[in-house]
Amino acid sequence: MKKDTNTKTALIEVAHKLFADRGYDGVSIADIAGELGITKQALLHHFGNKEKLYGKVLEGVSDRFGEIIQAHEGKGDTKREQFFSILHDLYEQMNTQKHDARLIMRELLENQPRIESKQKWYLRPFLEKLTELIREITVKEQLSSAEAFTRIYQILGAMNYFAISDPTLKKMFGKQTYNDVEQLFFNQLKQMYALDEQ
Repeated sequence: MKKDTNTKTALIEVAHKLFADRGYDGVSIADIAGELGITKQALLHHFGNKEKLYGKVLEGVSDRFGEIIQAHEGKGDTKREQFFSILHDLYEQMNTQKHDARLIMRELLENQPRIESKQKWYLRPFLEKLTELIREITVKEQLSSAEAFTRIYQILGAMNYFAISDPTLKKMFGKQTYNDVEQLFFNQLKQMYALDEQ
């Protein structure tokens, strides 16, 4: 049983990397199986089809992001401090786990052929929780759910885009300039979206 679990975990990890690098349509069951030296039939035994394996990969990303939120809930910090701690840790996650950042971008941009048959939206609870939190810390603005979600989506989009752009930006402007920008990025993001103390 343990070997079975280890094989499934390894398949998810390999699939995560390949889907992030090539997109859903750029990866076949044979590609994933070949990376681990197993047959396509062995992979299908564990997951049934590529869509189910891809779902497990997305679920893993969603779980990691959800764990970041949970790690800060109920702590002695104010809601505002909790929210900034969550954003900071999400930012670090996207910067250090580039495959998560790339996979999210690909899922948002490349899923049109599959969107109509989607049964589960793995990132929705995570997005809803952040939307609720930003409404709590911007109570004076009385943001509607749509306004709060828009702000969250813009913040996450900026963080994700910055995270996956670093190789290009370093080559384009040089490592020192990139490092200078990186030092300022998170604080300027807070200011841009009016999240500083009100």
